[in-house]
Amino acid sequence: MKYAMTMMVLAGVILGCGDKAKQQPATPTAPATTTALKAALGLAATLAETKAMSAEAATKASELINGGLEFLASKVNKNGGWDIQGRFEPAITGLVLKCLIQHPSMTMETPIIKAGYERLLTFQQEDGAIYDPKQGRDNYCTAIAVCALAAANDPTLKIRMDKAVVYLRTLQILPGTVSRDKEVAGQKITKGHPYEGGVSYGKHGRPDLNNLGWWMQAMTDAGVPA
Repeated sequence: MKYAMTMMVLAGVILGCGDKAKQQPATPTAPATTTALKAALGLAATLAETKAMSAEAATKASELINGGLEFLASKVNKNGGWDIQGRFEPAITGLVLKCLIQHPSMTMETPIIKAGYERLLTFQQEDGAIYDPKQGRDNYCTAIAVCALAAANDPTLKIRMDKAVVYLRTLQILPGTVSRDKEVAGQKITKGHPYEGGVSYGKHGRPDLNNLGWWMQAMTDAGVPA
């Protein structure tokens, strides 16, 4: 539970900050890195870019962010990925990578980053989806993976990201889509139907705002025009 909560809080911070943290250089007045793990990761102390915080609060925020990243890094699997009790590795790996890669000390050559992206891409299917077929949740996992790939800002990953985006486009429920949701199974979605425009965990089931939100975030991060 502690691992899951830490990861989700950090993901929220990263999503809210966008690429700003990545662009900011290390700040000398921020707290020094002292632990062995910090040294291994090469995390520079960096202050949040915001005028809404006092210097004291920004310093504390820096400590919390770095501490959270250290915790996540300590939970990496031997295969280079992350999961929660053995489940949904593509999504959890994507969330952690998005958090880590946007820290100004991290690059694609940082060992934990490089291994993480290599592991993430082992889940990409021929149709572009990035998920474990045995566990499902293809929209959820693929959308988060796209966010992580976009955050890397690495040209060598663009082809893989674009392929995943093409797959995500097929998941949106549009007029004429035949629903697989048990409540309206077999029915064609018509214009104005509550499901229109939504996205579900998989292809054309019941949509929800969590899946739609990640789908939209992935499209935005990948630079898809509105």
